[in-house]
Amino acid sequence: MFLLLAVASLTATAFTSCNKDEPKPNEIAVTSINLNKTTLALTVGSSETLTATVLPDNATDKTVTWTSSNTAVATVDANGKVTAVAEGTATITAKAGDKTATCAVTVSGSVVAVTSINLNKTTLTLTVGGSETLTATVLPDNATDKTVTWTSSNTAVATVDANGKVTAVAVGTATITAKAGDKTATCAVTVSGSVVNVTDITLDRTALTLTPGSSATLTATVTPSNATNKTVTWTSSNTAAATVDANGKVTAVTVGTATITATAGDKTATCAVTSRTLPAGGVLINGVIWADRNVGDTCVFVAAPESYGKYYKWGRKIAWLPPVTYEEWNMSIPINGTWTTNADPSPAGWRVPTLEEVKSILDYNYVSRVWTTVNGVNGVTFTDIVGGNSIFLPAAGNMSGNNGAFTGTGSYGYYWSGTGLSNDDTRAYLLQVGIGDINGPFVTTANSMKTAGMSIRSVAE
Repeated sequence: MFLLLAVASLTATAFTSCNKDEPKPNEIAVTSINLNKTTLALTVGSSETLTATVLPDNATDKTVTWTSSNTAVATVDANGKVTAVAEGTATITAKAGDKTATCAVTVSGSVVAVTSINLNKTTLTLTVGGSETLTATVLPDNATDKTVTWTSSNTAVATVDANGKVTAVAVGTATITAKAGDKTATCAVTVSGSVVNVTDITLDRTALTLTPGSSATLTATVTPSNATNKTVTWTSSNTAAATVDANGKVTAVTVGTATITATAGDKTATCAVTSRTLPAGGVLINGVIWADRNVGDTCVFVAAPESYGKYYKWGRKIAWLPPVTYEEWNMSIPINGTWTTNADPSPAGWRVPTLEEVKSILDYNYVSRVWTTVNGVNGVTFTDIVGGNSIFLPAAGNMSGNNGAFTGTGSYGYYWSGTGLSNDDTRAYLLQVGIGDINGPFVTTANSMKTAGMSIRSVAE
């Protein structure tokens, strides 16, 4: 009996000893652990804290232990804070239960801050439903963090995604902002309801004369004014003779010819450019070579730039100046719309300017004008703002087509263009200059009866 009790006691003791390391019946094991980042870039001396997520939420023991594979490069504390020590790489491991998760850490030497960010467009026009992707350029190229974030000031009008793609949502305006580091760049977006196509494009010049090295700017007008896309592109048919930039500025390179084409939508306009050497007595003013003095007798320039010269009826080659009597003046009216070559009183190699060429000298963006006196003669000096070249047009007055009387001498000058009015065969366009007021001389285009006697200031052919 005693022996049996002893054996039973030993058996019970042995059974209890064999089960003491088994999991407790109510213990819940960790099934997974994940980190908020699997890669991490730091610079020496900087730090960032990783976050571990242990599942299931009701695991009995969710304690996380942290280790680094290379503490010479990056260390990690008990809270997951990773600190960069030296350049290189290390793997941070988080462990909960028998589960692990890792993050690859790269440590670089120093921070290179962003100095600027620029967009390929500062304005953008879209129609509802349309889209376009903006491109951001971040400098310097070796900036530590060149990440660009995009935002829209009005997402009801236009949205932008993480790649800079702008999508038009509704009619209105919005500002798209790209940010890198503490630098920003913006693009103003206008959204319209429907596409308005370009119907026409015109240039302020159809012909342009330059000398090698000189330049002039063409102006394009796109219609209608509310066209969805009024962008103008410029090309040259012969860049060896003349180039053109994105703003329509034409520069002559060598002697030769080129056609400048402006395109908006599917419409085009052209300007014929001639690059040539400057003739004797020629002055380049805003793309037109003007004579430096008036025409005197037929096919002869006067001796001095301030001399009035003689007076010509429009379309006639014979000068009108006393002692020629009024009765001897040819009172018939040429009905052609352009001053013909065989009736042009200009010297060889020169001609009466077109209305377009007359208008070019009145473009205040490129030509200045001032009322002045040269050797006792009043008149207006026109100066090319870019090149600095000048011509003086004396206030020579005119001769009445009604009675031959002189008017305006010393106060006004009247210079024929070679262009007649399209709706009135009796009249033609001219350049009028005058004394003006405190705001400057009076300069304009006008028109007059073709029977009046006006001065001629020629341009090079």
